[in-house]
Amino acid sequence: QQQAEQAQMESALIKQQISPEMLCTTLHTCGQRTQSDAEATSAALLQFSKVLRYQLYDSRRERSLLKGEIDFVREYLAVLQFDGVCKTFTINVEGSIMGVMVPPLVFTSLMQYGEPVANIDCQFTVGADNLRFTLADGRADADFADARERLSLLYADRYSLTISPEHICLTIPIS
Repeated sequence: QQQAEQAQMESALIKQQISPEMLCTTLHTCGQRTQSDAEATSAALLQFSKVLRYQLYDSRRERSLLKGEIDFVREYLAVLQFDGVCKTFTINVEGSIMGVMVPPLVFTSLMQYGEPVANIDCQFTVGADNLRFTLADGRADADFADARERLSLLYADRYSLTISPEHICLTIPIS
C-alpha cells in the first residue's frame, strides 16, 4: 500500500509540472507580437490561459474525460503553433469518446519539443477496451524517459508505447 501511495504521489507531481520553457517562450513571443499583431496575440494569450488553467486545476483529478483531454491538446498545440514550434497541426478522432476517462496530461507528455517541427498530426482511436494515440511529428531522437516512467506508474505493464522515426503510438486500456 505504501508503494502504491508513493506511485500516486509521484504521478501527481509529474502531471502538475508546467514547462518553464513554454511559459517563457510564449510570454516572450506575445511581447514581441503585441504591436504588430495584437489580435493574434490576444487570441494566443487566451489559449495559453486555458492551457495553464487546465494544467493547474483540471489536471488535479485522477481521471478526465477524453473529450477534455483532446480539447486541451488542441489548445496546447495552438500555443505551440503561435510560438513557432510547429507550422500546422491536425487532430483526428475515430470511435466514440463519450464517457471515456483517461489520466490528465497523458498525451502531452509525449509532445515535448526542443526544436521546431513542420507538422504535428494526432490521431485518437477509441476501441472497445483500449485507446490508441498516434503522434506523427517527424522526431526520431526525442527522449521519452519521463513519459515512460509516468505510464509505468499509471498502467504498470498494461500499456504499449512504440516509437519509430515515423510516429509515436501509445495504447492504453480504457473502461
